[in-house]
Amino acid sequence: MAHDSFWQAQSEVKGMEPLVGQVLHSRYQIEALLGQPMGRRTLLATDRHSGSRVAGLLPSLPPDTWP
Repeated sequence: MAHDSFWQAQSEVKGMEPLVGQVLHSRYQIEALLGQPMGRRTLLATDRHSGSRVAGLLPSLPPDTWP
């Protein structure tokens, strides 16, 4: 699907290769990066339980800023 390859290309351009394809919480398979505003990343994923596509937020602050 052209739509899927567009998002895959966007994730590669923005340096998300390590996350694309990974599964978070044994449930959400990361497909692509949708956006990267300050302090977070918006990800496109597939819910492996329901098969639905979902968007999720992942903090992207450097570790030295964590409490």
